[in-house]
Amino acid sequence: MSPDTEILASLDLDYILIPSSLESALQPKYAAIKTKSIFLDLKSVEGMYKSIEELGEMFGRQQQAHKLVDEYIDFMDDYKTKNEGKEIPKVLVLMGLPGSYIVATDNSYVGSLVKLAGGTNVYGDGGGQEFLNANTEDMETKDPDIIVRCAHALPDEVVDMFNEEFQTNDIWKHFRAVEEGRVYDLSYEYFGMSAGFDYP
Repeated sequence: MSPDTEILASLDLDYILIPSSLESALQPKYAAIKTKSIFLDLKSVEGMYKSIEELGEMFGRQQQAHKLVDEYIDFMDDYKTKNEGKEIPKVLVLMGLPGSYIVATDNSYVGSLVKLAGGTNVYGDGGGQEFLNANTEDMETKDPDIIVRCAHALPDEVVDMFNEEFQTNDIWKHFRAVEEGRVYDLSYEYFGMSAGFDYP
């Protein structure tokens, strides 16, 4: 991602809001055009709501920010109560890229959603990394109850790629999650690389 800094400079902006994952690449460019940038933690839902609180403070919109945060807290309290005592599934999260895929850990946005929903990511926090390269033999040893597949970009191509991979690579039929039909494709609209403010 490389926004046109000339266009941004011409807009005479007070601030540019950017995911913190892009800070090292974009902060020097925005500093060069003398525009303040605010980097938001969108790697998890918790990070997004912390960013909402910070933006509320910064822009004098504390009431609106607190309303959003309170709605989130109430929802999560209700969700935890309803799901208390239920079995905790082991989940393998695959992030598809055109032509390949990687494993998403708890440190990725989609991985954080698995944890938030009460699942256990079979690769945990990945030693602090968001994504890992892992071979299918290693994935099989993790014995996931559920496999979720999501796309980084070009979702239609990625779904086709995953379908072909799961049909033609013989090892997948040995995964219990595949045998039991517990493989799910997550909608790109809701499950991308980072949290967003455009949820329903």
